[in-house]
Amino acid sequence: MRLTRYIKNNLIEILNDMKRVPVRLFFSLSVVIIFCFFRTKWLTTEYEKLGIDVRLSVLDGIHIVLVNPVVPIFLSPLFIYLISGLVRVDDEILYTFRYKNRSDIWNIKTMKVVKYAFLFIITLIFIETTIAVFVLSVDNTWMSKGGVLYKAALLDFYHQPHSQLLKNWFSYFNWYHTEMVIGIMIVMNTLGLVIAVYVSMIINEFIANEVWGYIVLFCLGLFETFEDVPILYNHMSIDIVEWLSLSNLFLSFLYLLFLFVIMYVIGRYLTLTKDYLR
Repeated sequence: MRLTRYIKNNLIEILNDMKRVPVRLFFSLSVVIIFCFFRTKWLTTEYEKLGIDVRLSVLDGIHIVLVNPVVPIFLSPLFIYLISGLVRVDDEILYTFRYKNRSDIWNIKTMKVVKYAFLFIITLIFIETTIAVFVLSVDNTWMSKGGVLYKAALLDFYHQPHSQLLKNWFSYFNWYHTEMVIGIMIVMNTLGLVIAVYVSMIINEFIANEVWGYIVLFCLGLFETFEDVPILYNHMSIDIVEWLSLSNLFLSFLYLLFLFVIMYVIGRYLTLTKDYLR
């Protein structure tokens, strides 16, 4: 009964929040649909151009819209644009009286960011699946020898006979079930988006201009992409090699969890020390 009431209250809150930002919501959904369409189209032609015989599935379509450098350059700014209208706090004195203490203000922001980051990734996956199902196989080709994972491992074995990737494909085979892969993608990308929003919100505490948050995160994304330095996005975006080396994927998860805690503590401290009278 309590769970039903909790779900009902959250649904009502989500609907009310969506009504507050109809323009941002419509723009974000439109951009995501267009983006998924062109990424799927690119995926279907890229392997043909390279002359690689591989069976592509909907899972490949989902993976391609969540992999670096797409995440930093596209998804993070778009999500921050959407969420900033939902978590913006009215800094008038009366606002602080709605809660027992200032920690509640940050905790409520955090819960909203986590909830909407999760919903954003779920929506993205749903849209991509709806588009990809018309042009890609609905079978899970990651578990077949004609799929991208096996082909990548086999190619690596030809170039490096001592490589463990091909052996790992057999060892980690049960991890490649559709629900497992999508679940891992959701967790990693949700964590990454929340951290990105934290960074943007913390920057806004020092510089009262949302643009700087976008600039810093965009530059971070470009830096990670071209310098191949894992700071944030390279950990949340799981490439093919990482799927063949799950120990590295687990370390990335622990690193993102650590970043999440650090950003949460910093944001909470800034909220507790913020001067609402200015």
